[in-house]
Amino acid sequence: AYFEAQASKQIEKPKGGFFKRVFSKEFREAEKEYQKQLEKEGHITKSRMIENEKSRETGRFLTKAIVIVTLLLAVVLAIVFLI
Repeated sequence: AYFEAQASKQIEKPKGGFFKRVFSKEFREAEKEYQKQLEKEGHITKSRMIENEKSRETGRFLTKAIVIVTLLLAVVLAIVFLI
């Protein structure tokens, strides 16, 4: 009965400002529990791993784009100065 009551209990989002969030250990723990509860219920679909992978993919794409643009610029400059 105790575990069923604990499982069905809704966790409220902790209230507080920036300083409370940074300096209060109890607040951080409550916020962590709230995030875990949201993730269990399926309200949160993002994870740190997914966001990091998206960031890496964007970084790879931008690096390739910079290399291609640099090569094209070098070709154009070579054509301009040699002709």
